[in-house]
Amino acid sequence: MKNISKFTVGLVLIFAPFLVLESAYAVDDRDATPEERAKVMEVLQQDGCTDVDDIDYIPSLGFEAEDVQCNDGKEYDVYLDEDFNITSKREDLD
Repeated sequence: MKNISKFTVGLVLIFAPFLVLESAYAVDDRDATPEERAKVMEVLQQDGCTDVDDIDYIPSLGFEAEDVQCNDGKEYDVYLDEDFNITSKREDLD
C-alpha cells in the first residue's frame, strides 16, 4: 500500500506543473458580437470569402473565423487581429 501511495504522489508531482501551465494558457473565447461579426464578414468578403461557420473573439489575440468558404472553392480558418486585419489564413483540411 505504501508503494502505491508513493507512486501516486510521484505522478501528481510530475504532472502538476503541466496542469498549472495548461490552466494558465486557457483561453476565454466568446462568440463575436453581431457588430464584430459584421466587420469580420466585411473583411472576409473583400478577401473573396462569402460564408463562415463560426466567429469567435479571443482576448488579446483577435478573431477566429472557422470553416470560411472562399471563391477558390476551399475552406479556411482565418484569424484577424483586434483591428480586423487578417493575420493568418490556413486551409481547413479536415
